[in-house]
Amino acid sequence: GHPDLPQPPLVSGTDMKLPNGRLLRWNQDISGHGTESAGMIAAIEGNDVGLRGASPGVTLHITRGLDDDKRSTVSQMLLSVQQCVDAGARIINLSLGCPCYDDGPGGSCWSSRCYSQDVERYFASVAAKGIMLIAAAGNQGDEVSFYPASYPVVISAGAANRHLKKFGQSNINDQVELMGLGFAVRVLSVKNTTEYELDAVASGTSVATSAVVASAALLWSHFPDCNSTHIRTALGRTAI
Repeated sequence: GHPDLPQPPLVSGTDMKLPNGRLLRWNQDISGHGTESAGMIAAIEGNDVGLRGASPGVTLHITRGLDDDKRSTVSQMLLSVQQCVDAGARIINLSLGCPCYDDGPGGSCWSSRCYSQDVERYFASVAAKGIMLIAAAGNQGDEVSFYPASYPVVISAGAANRHLKKFGQSNINDQVELMGLGFAVRVLSVKNTTEYELDAVASGTSVATSAVVASAALLWSHFPDCNSTHIRTALGRTAI
């Protein structure tokens, strides 16, 4: 793993076996997408390497919701979420998704690979366990719904720039609940399977989602007796 990310017991993970039999190791990140997210949340503090995460010391459980090419399927996404649930996660970061340009009854999205009533019910069952689900609002730069972020129980995270304005590529719709910093953000990343970047730059709603996740984790660490509804409400009421 990246030298600026925590080691066990602060981090654990579950491998992902794809239908074709290929195994995705939880601690091998070819694309760097997961490393960016994990670093924003929990990069080690005070080690003179790389960055400091927004919620250092938090416990991470890593799963492979995305393949090495940053692609996924609904079944892979759901399995990765369930792996987090089974591991006892309290907050699940979903820096991934699918845009739907017509999600009304009879529309193209109603029966497409992006929206599913069964998936909506599944996420509702996860949220009912007191788990926070935070997902990227998408980078189409318009008002398109983006799933899973646009499911009602999921916190949809858009991206803002350093002037607290919407980042141009960030989606914005009636499901976007919070905005996180998502433009020219310093992140950890990877060059290849053996080399790492300690100070890269990234933009988009995946980055912003990790910022929101880190805020939720930090807040919850200070108020451990609160439930997910309390934390969600507090984040909304205190957002700038």
